[in-house]
Amino acid sequence: MSQFAYQALDEAGRRVSGIEESPNRTAALDRLTARRLFVTRIEEAGATGSRRWRDGLTILPPASAGELVLFYRRLATLLAAGIPLLEGLDAIAGQTSNARLAAVLGQVRDDVRGGRSFSEALTRHPRVFPELVTSMARVGETGGILGPVLDQTADFTQRDHELRTEVLTALAYPIIVLLVATATVVLLLTTVIPRLSTLFQGMEAALPLPTRMLLGASDLFSSWGWLLLILLVAAGVGLHRLRRTPRGAEFIDRTRLRLPLLGTLATKATIARFARSLGALLHGGVPLMEGLDVVDRVLGNRVLTDAVERVKDRVRRGESLGRSLRDEPLFPDMVKYMVSAGEDSGKLDEMLGKVADIYELETRQLMKVTISLLAPLLILVLAAVVGFIALAMLLPIAQINQTLG
Repeated sequence: MSQFAYQALDEAGRRVSGIEESPNRTAALDRLTARRLFVTRIEEAGATGSRRWRDGLTILPPASAGELVLFYRRLATLLAAGIPLLEGLDAIAGQTSNARLAAVLGQVRDDVRGGRSFSEALTRHPRVFPELVTSMARVGETGGILGPVLDQTADFTQRDHELRTEVLTALAYPIIVLLVATATVVLLLTTVIPRLSTLFQGMEAALPLPTRMLLGASDLFSSWGWLLLILLVAAGVGLHRLRRTPRGAEFIDRTRLRLPLLGTLATKATIARFARSLGALLHGGVPLMEGLDVVDRVLGNRVLTDAVERVKDRVRRGESLGRSLRDEPLFPDMVKYMVSAGEDSGKLDEMLGKVADIYELETRQLMKVTISLLAPLLILVLAAVVGFIALAMLLPIAQINQTLG
């Protein structure tokens, strides 16, 4: 028997968690479902590192966002045409080129054929279908509107993926420049400078300060480069482990939000994701409390997740969402005003969609400004470093020429 840690929602929408002892993960999920719990997260207690895919599918490539969008749209189209769910899943699984996604869809189809609901079958593959998708699918099944909900899920997935891709693509150029600059400087310090330093042997005391600094740095990299590399790797591993602890994750995420420009960019992108996710869930018919419970696990930033947790507590006590957001300084005043206006008009999901549109646009605009400033700044830093190296090597040569003259 194994122990499985789980988080779930009871019939009243309250968040519960605990340990379930079962022979395997599937049996644990079945027992929790029989107790009328909607499981949002389940994993083997004490498991560390990357969670393993069930059914040994780790070696296969993951499904891309584009493939998932295509799956949602195809299934929605088939359901709208009156094709039964099982036949639709069978047809799409047979046409999917991605082997892992095809295998997962085959398992989903088998689970549905075995009596599970579609949303419950999706929850058995959390690495392919996030909680937001399974929640919307469950509501779509309950309301008999699974097709339209899947169409909306495809829209959300596509827009979210496009924003993430734009941010990562824009940051790629400065990162490449930084890596090239670092590699260039290290190459100069470990290969070029040691050869040139033989010209200045015996005259260390008379060398200019910039030259002595450069030769010292070159000696450090040449003699202790392996140790610096080990320390760098150790720092990376330590940072990764720190990121996995609650306090460490909060510290790192808070530091990210305080960075000039990049912190503002991360804040705007996360607020856009919050509004888009919650708006999509509410439009699909998911209750507000359940929607907040799902959204706080897809934000990717511990500081904002904690803020959403506090908002949930106030909403649970009877406050409106707009009033609950007023006590959170991370959410701009415009967001609070628009959410309150949406609640007053009964169109909260539409207003959240508008908030997402605004902050996605601001994210793109700020991203362009950030990149336009960051890339030249990195080039200037590289030029300054290379200029310093050239100056440090030329000064003693000029000094020797002046002495001989």
